[in-house]
Amino acid sequence: GGGCFALKVYPSCQDDDRDRLGAEFEGLQFLRAHGVKSVPQPINRDNLAHLGIYEWIDGGAIGTPGADDIEAAVLFLRELRRLCQAPDSMSVRLATESCLSARDFFSQIEQRIDQLTSICKQYPALQFYLEGSLKPRYQAEVEMVQSGFDENGWDIAKPIEQTVRTLSPSDFGFHNALRCEDGRLRFIDFEYFGWDDPVRVVSDFVLHPGMQLNAKNRAIFLNLVIPEFTKDPNFKKRLCLLFPLVCIRWCLILLNEFLSRHWLRRVAANPLAEQSVVIRRQLERSIEMLTSLDARKGEIYSAI
Repeated sequence: GGGCFALKVYPSCQDDDRDRLGAEFEGLQFLRAHGVKSVPQPINRDNLAHLGIYEWIDGGAIGTPGADDIEAAVLFLRELRRLCQAPDSMSVRLATESCLSARDFFSQIEQRIDQLTSICKQYPALQFYLEGSLKPRYQAEVEMVQSGFDENGWDIAKPIEQTVRTLSPSDFGFHNALRCEDGRLRFIDFEYFGWDDPVRVVSDFVLHPGMQLNAKNRAIFLNLVIPEFTKDPNFKKRLCLLFPLVCIRWCLILLNEFLSRHWLRRVAANPLAEQSVVIRRQLERSIEMLTSLDARKGEIYSAI
């Protein structure tokens, strides 16, 4: 009808066994059906061709977010909290790589460590970092988590109750948002949408390397968002214990380009990328994030 739409191409199941199209299209259908206007309207999809058509949103990237942007993000998470009570919310799938127990965190981190360890002899700098810094820090945090869970009488293998889970965009942040002409934000990219532990949602937002929030904005976000989860009496304790694991998980995600299958995706998005340059930069970013872990933990404690 002469309108303008966004056509999104998803990886095939051969390239990625995650159903990104299904998660995004069905997630947006659910949100729009419940009156959430800050996300694009899904129009149509072709599962065989791995294509989705969505409402076109005129907007620009968010360079330096301000306090109003942080508040808009928290309001969106509040909307998702409200929808957790919707009768049809139970039809929503789990978020991609959801972490509903401490063991889920351990398993995902150790799988990533094993993948990198299997190829690190090709990259001496990577091997030095993994063996000398990341693995020892991870083991120290595992001991802290196990001790904390024992102290509270929790089982590291037991998933949190459905009543304290939240709906999560999973890859949530200003890197996946557009500012429209009226100044309002619209949130995009729901390929990993679903149920998750709110600890992941909060931690991912302040740690996501795609945003680089400054300390002031991180503090604003934490002070606004933590009260949203006060009905969960264990939320603050879980956040303090599990936040370092989320940080280490991001340190490992930053190293994905060392792995051939991830590098092929990067090249598909940017054919001019040079692997030697990219992996050196990503290693530096991972080291920087791990080095900042104690300071980031301090920000969490201050907000709580």
